[in-house]
Amino acid sequence: MNKHYRNYTNKQDNINANIAEKYLKDASNYIELDDLQKAKIKYSICIILGELEKIFFLSIVFILTEKIKPFILICITLALTKHYLNGFHVKTVEECLIISYTVICSVMSLYGLISINKTWEHVICIIGIIIMLLFAPMKSENHYIFTKAERYRSKAISVVAILVFELFFHQMAWKEYILLTLAMVEIEAVCTVLYKNIRRV
Repeated sequence: MNKHYRNYTNKQDNINANIAEKYLKDASNYIELDDLQKAKIKYSICIILGELEKIFFLSIVFILTEKIKPFILICITLALTKHYLNGFHVKTVEECLIISYTVICSVMSLYGLISINKTWEHVICIIGIIIMLLFAPMKSENHYIFTKAERYRSKAISVVAILVFELFFHQMAWKEYILLTLAMVEIEAVCTVLYKNIRRV
């Protein structure tokens, strides 16, 4: 079994892992799966459940604070960039929830405090495209090894998303939320790359 899958499942929330195991047990009655296929399915189920839990709890928080619209906009930006860039990941769903909340609140707090002009719009988008082309998807101990096709697909989706943002910024309400979120993703990517290079020294 691929060690990246094994390391991930060892760190996942027990409830999600148990749900995945039950699904695999039921599925094995209808289809024959090898160990790697089972690991991939378990990995995917844990990821999906973890993301759904995170979105559910964060949605409640931001509905109660009447900030659901910027929350949705930030989530869409993260889904089209951070998801395909990959990079740093924590060990549990709870830690991921706390970090996600902190990042989203940081973006919301900066909105209105920082004015992003046309020049900085272009700079942020260009840096984002360069980072995606060079590093997406980043390897992580919590993720399996991507095939060449998967790597190219991740790069393409994230780059196209940034280009769409760039082309239609002038028509977008609250475009600063998108730019600030993208800037956060870029900063995280640079820090991740530096951290990995320092560890190799």
